[in-house]
Amino acid sequence: SNRLNKDLAAKWSARDILETTKLHLAQFDSVNAVTALHRVAKSADRQEAQRDVGLKATLHGLVAKVVTAVTDSKALIEAKEVTKTCWALAKLALSTGPFMDLIADQVVQKVGELDGQGLSNTVWGFATARI
Repeated sequence: SNRLNKDLAAKWSARDILETTKLHLAQFDSVNAVTALHRVAKSADRQEAQRDVGLKATLHGLVAKVVTAVTDSKALIEAKEVTKTCWALAKLALSTGPFMDLIADQVVQKVGELDGQGLSNTVWGFATARI
């Protein structure tokens, strides 16, 4: 888990991140999945990667894993992982209603844990998604 996160953090292109994701998605824990999604959203080549058929399929598999992890009521997910997910989905224009509804539920449950950056990311994500 830590090794995968260090590997993901060292990558700057969406292509590299998604290629690593394709190889290791089954091994990703929630932190790895959120880190990968957040790094893809921050990358300069994110739109190009979203147009690539193979990478798009990997991205959608990653999104499904992240949303499942972040919205699992039994998971011990930190508030910052929820806010990073909200921001990344909006940045990637993948913030569909059902995903964002599930994330909104988690944000409400963790509102006391949010710092300024997390609150800002969440507000921006929902404003961008227009939800």
